[in-house]
Amino acid sequence: MQVCADNQQVVHRSEIVMIAVRHQDRHEALTDLRGRP
Repeated sequence: MQVCADNQQVVHRSEIVMIAVRHQDRHEALTDLRGRP
């Protein structure tokens, strides 16, 4: 298991990312997340 500094680092280190958030929280949860280059 690895500890990441932030959500973006989790995205970069993962093959698959599943995000489950409430509908009203989706914009805040997904802001600034980008897939692998």
